[in-house]
Amino acid sequence: MLTKTGDVQEAQTNLKELLSLVQRGTEVVLTEKVTFHWPA
Repeated sequence: MLTKTGDVQEAQTNLKELLSLVQRGTEVVLTEKVTFHWPA
């Protein structure tokens, strides 16, 4: 299982992409002051 870690504030602006990752089986961990690295 893939895991993505990211900042809560950034997750709010990328919610659709984040939910898409979860639907595909990616584990998502939200923290403070960590930046998501979105796939190109």
